[in-house]
Amino acid sequence: MTPIALPQLEKFIPLADTAQRLGMSMTKLHSLIQRGELKAAVLPNGELGINEQSLVDLDPKDQRPEYKKHVHLKGRLISLTDASRKYKVPIPTISRWVKRGCGLPESRMLVQELSLP
Repeated sequence: MTPIALPQLEKFIPLADTAQRLGMSMTKLHSLIQRGELKAAVLPNGELGINEQSLVDLDPKDQRPEYKKHVHLKGRLISLTDASRKYKVPIPTISRWVKRGCGLPESRMLVQELSLP
């Protein structure tokens, strides 16, 4: 019997979480949904959810001007201590960013410098 590849399930983020993540108002998000710029669906709990991929399509990080300005840092590793000193951000804050997916840790002490917000 040949295994069948199942399609990847779409991930939806609650509207309130999306608003907080993007720093946008819920009204602005509703507007983007109505214009078709964001995909949305009603979640099982009745909340409105935003398709995670449509967020990436809305504003791909590598196309932002501030990202392009620092592209030379791509792949360059920096210790949490050095990042804290260089960017004047407390180490616990950088650690939280890493846990949330910013900085892709190469080890417990190094992060990719370009990924730091």
